[in-house]
Amino acid sequence: MRVAAAFVLILALSSPALPAKKKSLGYGKTIPMQVVEIPGAAENFAAAGRDCVGDAWAAAVVTLLRPYKIKFDVSHWVVKAFGGDKCVQSLPPVEKLMSYVEGVYILEGNRRVRITAAVQPGAPRSVDAQIVSLRKGRPILFMWKGRPYLLYGLLYDENVKNTGQREFYIREFRLIDPLLAPGKAGRTRIFLSDRDDAAAIDALITLHVEERSFGQLE
Repeated sequence: MRVAAAFVLILALSSPALPAKKKSLGYGKTIPMQVVEIPGAAENFAAAGRDCVGDAWAAAVVTLLRPYKIKFDVSHWVVKAFGGDKCVQSLPPVEKLMSYVEGVYILEGNRRVRITAAVQPGAPRSVDAQIVSLRKGRPILFMWKGRPYLLYGLLYDENVKNTGQREFYIREFRLIDPLLAPGKAGRTRIFLSDRDDAAAIDALITLHVEERSFGQLE
């Protein structure tokens, strides 16, 4: 069954974010067509290098970790997740897949970090965290129909209701396909809320990096 097209998300201090109908945007002040995006995403985000979905996922992980100055390459994550330099065309469940990324790593200069993954199953009920992440230059892994994409931008309307609540009507999720190299047709994709099926969104995933001292427990 097709899910209702619009993503309207209410943020309130006293209650969790809940979906609402688009018509509620008529109450209060509406600020339309706002954009938040990471500049240069199509040119700068990592690409798979091979026509392999597993490599595309690995390239997405490389890009997610770049803002934290963690520089493992695509082959590192392919080998770690799939047990060798394999061309994988279908991915395991998201939680299993991201478990290959999580853990404590010792990097150059004896830098020690702990990586954890936050998985939001299905279409997001609130996008405040996504907006904040994108404003900080941190992309988000967007799993859609079993394929990895990188969320680099949003187009949305914001409504400030008379009560002070804020609603966000998401018009577009702006995506990069890491399977395709920069300059290739189709590398930039758009998930349109009034066209595409929200039920086809598998998960949104962010990575968190914590600096660790050598005296800290795992």
